[in-house]
Amino acid sequence: MRSVQDENEKAKPFYLIVPLTPTSDEPSTGRSQTVARTILSHCPKARLSALQLGVTLTFFLTFEASQTYLWDGSAPFFATTILLLCSYEFFWLAHHSTRALTAELDPDQPSDGSVRCGQVFADLFFGGRLHGLAATAAAFAGGVYYICSVYGIQALTSASGIEYHRTITALGTFAGVGSAYLSVFCPTWAAGLSLLCFGSFFVFVSIDAIAFQQSVLTHQFVIDSGELYAQGGSLVIALMLFRPVLPLVSLVLICHHLVGFMFVFGCCSAISGYIEHLDQDAAVNLLLGVLWVSIGASLTQFMWHRLVEKARQSWYGNVRLVPCLVDDSPLLYEVGLSSFGGMLGMLFASFYADIVGSWTAKLVYSGIAVALANFGRPFIAVIRTVGGDANVDDPHGLFGTHGGLLDGLQLFLPLIMAFSPYYRVHIGNHEVTPPGAVPA
Repeated sequence: MRSVQDENEKAKPFYLIVPLTPTSDEPSTGRSQTVARTILSHCPKARLSALQLGVTLTFFLTFEASQTYLWDGSAPFFATTILLLCSYEFFWLAHHSTRALTAELDPDQPSDGSVRCGQVFADLFFGGRLHGLAATAAAFAGGVYYICSVYGIQALTSASGIEYHRTITALGTFAGVGSAYLSVFCPTWAAGLSLLCFGSFFVFVSIDAIAFQQSVLTHQFVIDSGELYAQGGSLVIALMLFRPVLPLVSLVLICHHLVGFMFVFGCCSAISGYIEHLDQDAAVNLLLGVLWVSIGASLTQFMWHRLVEKARQSWYGNVRLVPCLVDDSPLLYEVGLSSFGGMLGMLFASFYADIVGSWTAKLVYSGIAVALANFGRPFIAVIRTVGGDANVDDPHGLFGTHGGLLDGLQLFLPLIMAFSPYYRVHIGNHEVTPPGAVPA
């Protein structure tokens, strides 16, 4: 009996807390519903690859539908959505890790780690309905962000004649609504305020990237604007998240938060800043190509891990490339086969959309980018491990288990960063929209 229990413990998924399917006393009618869960519960990396595949497909379908049926300039909104959702998930993981690391220093902290910061106001004014409070906060913040965006447009127009009114006002309003709605569900008031501030800083960067297109590709823009906003956002988050505990623990926690946020911020800035009005059709097609590269790599990884881990075979070439990360380390065959799958994804995307660059450049660069992205994945995996919520009584949030969304984007976010040089070479040096021009 002891050996069976030990085997079950070893077979538990590393990333998502899903119990194994019982091997006895199970009704025959429920077997068909648990076959997939039984298979994937014995293959934690196959489960992660399947999650990456599902999340990437969802984002691809959503982006394609919004581009086709809503607005062909929806790329910055796509980036803002990813940023806000990832920030919300990261705040919860950081909250769990903070509680775990400071439990001995602060024994009076509440044992329930799933309390939302807006619950008190919801109990007082909305009958406990958090969604009602969140909708009210979203409406108010959307109006405030809209007014601020209009004022910012007037300042830009008077200074440089820039007239991207519709995109900037819509993006500011969207960011205000989304950040205010999610902030109500954050674990602490500091996290909620940080999310609002983080959303506003991202809007500032997006406004600069949209309005001053000719300066986006220069080093001066990166130094003057990008670093300024990154430093300002870091300062706000550091002040919001500071806790009066031992100095070393405080420093570690703050750095843990900042590194994760700046990583997500940089990935989403690459989507928003390098896509709007800079030869838009080519940039959108390249983003679709990156999505297909991620889909192909995730599908190949899933098939590989499904075969190897299910068979419980040991391969000589399947060695850990970063041994200190143990199970989170990228594997040799995993990197090679996912690179091949990414090349197939880019090949399919090239027939699906007109992607800039020669066939050789697209395919070779896709393979190299996927290999590099596999080494970026452990960064998010470490965050997920440190902030793991396996011991929390109620680990479920708005989007399932906390951290599940970050797990699903472990490959796509580093890929966005890896394709930024490709964008600069093949699109960034082309003729851009002149200052003051009004897009058609």
